[in-house]
Amino acid sequence: MTNARVKINPKYLKAAMICASTEGTRYYLNGVHFIITKDWVRLVATDGHRAFYFKDALEVTTRSAFPDNSLEVIIDLKDLKKALTGIKVNSGNIDLHFFSDHAIINDVVCKYVDASYPDTTRIIPQSDSQPECYQKLNDQPFEIQLDAAYIGDFGKMAKLLGVNPSNVFIQKFGLNPAIVNFGVDQTCFALIMPKRILDSAGAGIPFHTMQSIASTVVNKPQLREAS
Repeated sequence: MTNARVKINPKYLKAAMICASTEGTRYYLNGVHFIITKDWVRLVATDGHRAFYFKDALEVTTRSAFPDNSLEVIIDLKDLKKALTGIKVNSGNIDLHFFSDHAIINDVVCKYVDASYPDTTRIIPQSDSQPECYQKLNDQPFEIQLDAAYIGDFGKMAKLLGVNPSNVFIQKFGLNPAIVNFGVDQTCFALIMPKRILDSAGAGIPFHTMQSIASTVVNKPQLREAS
């Protein structure tokens, strides 16, 4: 019996997949994390250095086969890529059917990753946080640095979302993750961790050891009430 059926625009799935990890040692990040309730859907993908978040009230058909009318799963990245092959972002919403041990997307069986996803919401800067572009090292100010390769990926994500890359806005919050805003689309955003700076001799200045967005603690999968 279907646990849940969700209609979602594939542009959000494809944007999220860019941020998912492909490292075998961090297999619990090798997918897109879904939390589904009777009222909304949230999905997250991260490789530990950047992350993509989407949450919106979508058309969701739920069953009583999971507790508290909520479902939490990680869809394997390879299966998700296969399911979305040939699906254009402007083709309209697609159906995602969630079962107890797999999902079916575009007639493709997508496995769940056998792990629990880390709570990535805990590192999102709060709404009352003040943007901060500069820090001090030995009483000298320096600008917070971001990885150029990741910035390029945010441009790709913007195009998938139908947003002009020039409208992407990044807010820096000191040594905390920076928030990437995609124009007027308020249902999604991204995070990126700041990067270590280099001194004039090219040596690393350990003012900040980059903390991973994702926890390294892996537990068994569990169905739990979504927050």
